[in-house]
Amino acid sequence: MSIQTDNISMMKKEKDRESASLSYLILFLLIFGLHLVAKEGQQDDSWFAMVSADYTLGGFLLYRYQLWTSRLLIEGALVLLASHSFWIWRLLDSLVMLLGIYAMTELCGLKKNRKSLGLLFFLCLLIPMEILRSAGWIATSLNYLWPCCLGVYGLLPIKRFWEEKTFRTWEYVTFTAAIIFSANMEQTVALLLGFYGLFVVAYIYRKKWIQKESKIALPGYAVVILVLLIASIVFVMTCPGNANRSLEETMTWFPQYLDYGLGDKLAIGYLSTMSYYVAGLHSQMILLAFATVLMMALWEQKKKVGGIIAGMTCTALFLLGPVVRETFLIQIFGNYRGYYELLGNEYLSKHDLCPHTSGLVFLEGFLFAVLLAVLVWELYCLYGKTGKMAICGIALLAGLLSRLMVGFSPTVYASGYRTTMFLTVILIMISARIIADMQERKYKIGSLLAVAGILALTLFLKIG
Repeated sequence: MSIQTDNISMMKKEKDRESASLSYLILFLLIFGLHLVAKEGQQDDSWFAMVSADYTLGGFLLYRYQLWTSRLLIEGALVLLASHSFWIWRLLDSLVMLLGIYAMTELCGLKKNRKSLGLLFFLCLLIPMEILRSAGWIATSLNYLWPCCLGVYGLLPIKRFWEEKTFRTWEYVTFTAAIIFSANMEQTVALLLGFYGLFVVAYIYRKKWIQKESKIALPGYAVVILVLLIASIVFVMTCPGNANRSLEETMTWFPQYLDYGLGDKLAIGYLSTMSYYVAGLHSQMILLAFATVLMMALWEQKKKVGGIIAGMTCTALFLLGPVVRETFLIQIFGNYRGYYELLGNEYLSKHDLCPHTSGLVFLEGFLFAVLLAVLVWELYCLYGKTGKMAICGIALLAGLLSRLMVGFSPTVYASGYRTTMFLTVILIMISARIIADMQERKYKIGSLLAVAGILALTLFLKIG
């Protein structure tokens, strides 16, 4: 009887693996199909494609290190891809995106079936195409999307360390390569170092105070990763090109930036971040999807007060968002822009106003703070005083800080909203964690899949 049970269990696991493999294959084909709309030679891509005519790769990277950037790995790969067939980039970018989605399912505990992967795929489609191509398809993906996806993959060792699981030999290679590449981007290395630093604190606390172990030693590979991350951030901070670029871009894009103090820069980072998510610039809908997941999870848990507040949040975001604005308000009132001038932070992007000199800034900041407080409260209603609440709260704070730090760059507006990608992915991952918990309670996610699909389709068709 025991042997028969074991055989049935093994057959089920094999069937699940085959189903997951097929689901990932279908997902890859969908991602690759979307890449067919991308056009080569746009914006920065054409410039990087011509680099090899004037420089050797080593000479170009030395020039960029001295005068412009510390992103040598990223720009080296960018030069190589931009100067070869666009189909190579389409293939590699599809694989990197698939790797990012795989890492999200592993970290968040989502089931590896077609509905779960489809839902996560639709949530990822809520990253607007305008962002993914804003500096050229290849340049934008290598500078933002690849560090983001590889950075998420680079967080998987934390889960392995915490669960005290072993690594396959090839995983040491893939994890190390992913971490080194993603840490070449400033926002990603800050996030990775922060997450691994928190892991070290939690690991030591568990070993010493919960498991009561007298001798505490970090896993050897965790130490290697920490050393790599510390070396990466030191490299970023000491690169002469970063300082030179900051000064040059201040003069080019934002001369008034030199007069701004710490509070002004924090205000710019905070307001430009929240206005993007609330006012629907570039048809952003991820915050609406996040609030919808929270609402459905609270209702599923029969937490009526939280569910009602979450429903009101969804309604407010929908009314303020791009669909209503573009479909109704502008049609009815012509160029009526009143609330958008406030929530869209449009007046600040003209660089003619110091953030602390206008009452509108305080009103805008207050409204955004209320929204953040409501979303955090809804998370607390869902999870209470648990480890999951702590993890979601820390992740949300880390995502916000990763975008707020852009306020300390003179290209906070010139870079557009590409730098919101990391916070957007964290919102997607928190949503995925909530959905995974709903799946554990046998909740059917078909309704969530339909909502995410409609939002993604709306964005893809540019209705918003």
